[in-house]
Amino acid sequence: MAGKDKERQERGFLQAVKSAVKKNKNNPITILAGNTKLTNVIDAKKYTTPAYDKEPYTDVAVKTKNS
Repeated sequence: MAGKDKERQERGFLQAVKSAVKKNKNNPITILAGNTKLTNVIDAKKYTTPAYDKEPYTDVAVKTKNS
């Protein structure tokens, strides 16, 4: 099934963020991705939008302390 591998990767990312925040005693964390730096991250969630070309399109939202 197309897209299934992406969903697995997204779930892994979500679990990693949640685990890191928990390990940091529920304090915000920083995520580094190449030259991109996300600070004050407290959570990440998965959102599914309507299907495009018969495949669900899923986004990940990263929640920061100030958002």
